[in-house]
Amino acid sequence: MGIADDFGTLLIRGLVSVILYGITTLQTYMYYMHDSGDALSIKLLVAVVWIFDTLHASFMSHVLYYYLITNYGNLMSLEYVVWSFPTSSLMNAVVVLAVQCFFARQIYNRMSHETRFRRLS
Repeated sequence: MGIADDFGTLLIRGLVSVILYGITTLQTYMYYMHDSGDALSIKLLVAVVWIFDTLHASFMSHVLYYYLITNYGNLMSLEYVVWSFPTSSLMNAVVVLAVQCFFARQIYNRMSHETRFRRLS
């Protein structure tokens, strides 16, 4: 694998990320336009997930711009990782954690009382 393969993969991942961000933005807009009567905590969770997803897309765009435009052909720039790359991963991890905790809580709330505390045999 050469530099072109690595940057090609990074570019494709970044473009897919921005496409998915667009879908998330549309879903967030539709959610807030149609009053669902959800609890304030769920509305805040949607806002927080969208904000962190916005940060993730912004940081990924910065990574792509830094390596593919600003430092095109500059091999010395490959010796260290630009600050937005690990920050982007952190934003993505926060989104994943928030969503998985929400789903785990939903599953727990839907379980019957007997199922929650049943001992494994």
